[in-house]
Amino acid sequence: MKTILLIEDDTVLRENTSELLELSNYNVISASNGKIGVDKAKHILPDIIVCDIMMPELDGYGVLNALAKNNDTKYIPFIFLSAKTELQDIRKGMNLGADDYITKPFSEDDLICAIESRLAKVAILKEKREKNKNNINANENEIRTLHDFKNYINDNGEDLKYNKDQIIYNEGDHSNYIYLITKGVIKCHKLDEHGKELTTALYKEDDFLSYLSFSENIPYQETATAIKDVELVGILKNDLKNILESNHKITLELIELLTNDLTGIKHSYYKWPTVQ
Repeated sequence: MKTILLIEDDTVLRENTSELLELSNYNVISASNGKIGVDKAKHILPDIIVCDIMMPELDGYGVLNALAKNNDTKYIPFIFLSAKTELQDIRKGMNLGADDYITKPFSEDDLICAIESRLAKVAILKEKREKNKNNINANENEIRTLHDFKNYINDNGEDLKYNKDQIIYNEGDHSNYIYLITKGVIKCHKLDEHGKELTTALYKEDDFLSYLSFSENIPYQETATAIKDVELVGILKNDLKNILESNHKITLELIELLTNDLTGIKHSYYKWPTVQ
């Protein structure tokens, strides 16, 4: 039986939601404010956390930030539950690392589906990580080339899809992932001092995206938009750092290859053919 930590200051909503989840065969631990929620999360290590945003003592953003800094809790799936529906509120939560965002009032199906979806994805990623960990332990030097590295991301990353003209990330967003493009074309762009859009690069299949923001943990410096339907594989920066640290002999060579790869993409932009 999976354990859910429910952090909600509204007594009636907390009790009703707890009952709903228990009837769906979950073990529910509840907390009446963010401070209590953080303490319980660190103590019980639940399988997933459902958390309100507007709470006394510590709000939902503060809860997520505190848990993200703890090695034992940073990978626990986190779902925001809130009446805040403004786009900037949703984006703030997702940029902090939330896995999903459910607005009040919500239906039973909405909540259960969100929880089951996140738990299923976590199980898949955990299996992939364990498999890769075993492979790395068997052969520390397994990732020896850029091709090996791309295969690793394909096998262990999170699959993402974007439609034509959809934004992958905005300039100023927090950069949690490094992406490998498996299909489509992406345009990176920003506004100049006159408010005119300036295209900074184009990325195609088998290119890395957002690597330039990896070496320094800074927000994205440009906006990325799909100019064709796009498929990506994303890997968390922290996971990538752990892999590089466990492969000391190839770290410098790999970083050099990645840097040269992206430099070539930037320099070749002005020779890029028009995409219909």
